Amino acid sequence: MPLKKSKRKKKTSKTGKRPIVRASAGLTWLRRREFRLGVLAACIVSLLAAIFYTVYLDVLIRSQFEGKRWALPARVYARPMELYAGEDLTKTDLLAELRFLNYREGRD
Repeated sequence: MPLKKSKRKKKTSKTGKRPIVRASAGLTWLRRREFRLGVLAACIVSLLAAIFYTVYLDVLIRSQFEGKRWALPARVYARPMELYAGEDLTKTDLLAELRFLNYREGRD
């Protein structure tokens, strides 16, 4: 008995050159799972890198600011003078003190 050819046509792609090959359901599920695991792994690695970079910057900035806090001596540009009611201070003494501190008389 001679073999008969099947009358079903093979499905081809839009270009008509290659036949369309459908993946089985198991392989599609596996590919999706691998993709999800890859995305999850990339997110975890990115998060860890961001945490380590943040800690690195924190240590760097703290070390730079901690060392220079008291590096220069403080300079005082004022001379304290207590003024209160009942003090024995004349106008000439107050003007002499202001001249000593390089204050000038203004017109405003």
